[in-house]
Amino acid sequence: ILNIPTGEGQFPLVVLNHGYIDPKIYTQGRGLKREQDYVARAGFAVLHTDYRGHADSDFSPMDEETKIYDGGLEYAMDSANAINAVRAANLPTIDARKVGMLGHSLGGGVTLTILTGRPDLVSAAVLYAPVHADMWENFSRWRRERDEGDRTLEVMQTREENPAAWDALSPETYLKDIRSPVLLFQGSRDKDVPKEWSDHLAERLKEEGKDITYIEYDGEGHEFSTQWTDFMEKTVELLREELK
Repeated sequence: ILNIPTGEGQFPLVVLNHGYIDPKIYTQGRGLKREQDYVARAGFAVLHTDYRGHADSDFSPMDEETKIYDGGLEYAMDSANAINAVRAANLPTIDARKVGMLGHSLGGGVTLTILTGRPDLVSAAVLYAPVHADMWENFSRWRRERDEGDRTLEVMQTREENPAAWDALSPETYLKDIRSPVLLFQGSRDKDVPKEWSDHLAERLKEEGKDITYIEYDGEGHEFSTQWTDFMEKTVELLREELK
């Protein structure tokens, strides 16, 4: 879904990466509808990705054949390629030289993977209740939801048995490579993503000397309600500062 504001001129590009929704029920552009609209009305061209296997996107032959957890790496490839596609299209209404990115939950992990693996692509990042930067933590928490026949432990083993494999897959290993400012949001009553995960990420980014702003909302769950407007105002403030 690509939302372009009404009016003249080139609008800076912002890419949105949605959280986990079962591909069987996912529909195009689902997951961050409110955020798409708000950011576009603030004067940005907003591209909301549909990962592979979602809506009308092709399924990943890799996932179908290997059945090994990849920590959202292929989804990150899709999001990175979306930026490249907009740049290649050279649309007269979009300025894609500097790109902002917002990711929620699993999409926060996708965003982290791009920030660490392709730090040249994104100039400002917003992490909205993101999953853990260590992919073993995510796999462990949601292991029971993996499809029947999953071969992750057979191939990669546990973190204790094969730490090198999980380090290689995890953005946490590469936090030192992040170049863009990061705005991190977390609710204290999030039942899906533990607040301790964002606490840990904020501390690690500070240790690496990164430009990190961590905002905690007391009483908010995995999707913000009463403080959603404040969250969006702060998000747009960062995007305006870094992209315009």
